[in-house]
Amino acid sequence: MPTTGHNNDEPLDVDGDGTVSAHDTSVLIESIRDLYESLPLAVEEICTPHPFLDVDGDGYLSEHDASFAVAEIAYMPSLAPAIGPQSPSDKQASSVVARR
Repeated sequence: MPTTGHNNDEPLDVDGDGTVSAHDTSVLIESIRDLYESLPLAVEEICTPHPFLDVDGDGYLSEHDASFAVAEIAYMPSLAPAIGPQSPSDKQASSVVARR
């Protein structure tokens, strides 16, 4: 298992199971929530069963990793809701509504 914390073959496969799914984003967001007070945190300092939390490959776990993962998964046809294309401003509005 690589020690870099970044999956070079598939950066969005956070849990290392060989597939990209909404579960990967959930794992990433949960890890960020749990470690929020310490962020950004060098990936080699993180003790977690999930080997690839550094989605953007900068060597740190940060809020940017979650933003990157959510944005990428939103455009994956097999994972995104079948509601048609969205502009970035539509996606932001949808996420604000979803959080309420």
